[in-house]
This record gives sequence, C-alpha cells and structure tokens, in this order.
Amino acid sequence: MVNGWVTKVGNHSGDLGAPFVTAVTAAVAAFATATGLHVTESGEISPISITALTAQHALAVQMQTNLYTVGIANSDAPAEIIVIQIF
Repeated sequence: MVNGWVTKVGNHSGDLGAPFVTAVTAAVAAFATATGLHVTESGEISPISITALTAQHALAVQMQTNLYTVGIANSDAPAEIIVIQIF
C-alpha cells in the first residue's frame, strides 16, 4: 500500500509539487525504518521492537488520517490549490 502511494506520487509529481513529494518520501522512509526494526535476528520480538511497532502503528494511522483529511477538505478543489493549502 505504501509503495503504491510512492509510485502514484512519483507519477503525478508535476501536479503535486516538490514539497508534497518530499513529505511523502520522508514519511515512507520513516515507516520503512519502523517496520525494519520490529523483529530481532532470532525472530523473537524484543522490547525495543515493541516500541518500534507502536511507532509504526501510530505513523500508519496518522498517514491515513492525513490522507483522508486532505481528501475531504479539498474534494472539490483543483490539485494546485490543495498543495498550496497543505504547504
């Protein structure tokens, strides 16, 4: 799902603008970091990975909330106006 967002943002980077592309790329990188830290080499979940899982979940919920909020608030506005209002 996240990789799909990156692909779509890359395909429409001209319409969305550089700040939006940068923000999405940074959020995806943070998500990937949180995901990569959640299991130890032995396959057991460590206390540090529970923190990472909690952060990953919070980040995923916030990304979804932001996506829906922007969509609802600007459902009738052109893409250029949406990007200007966000950034």
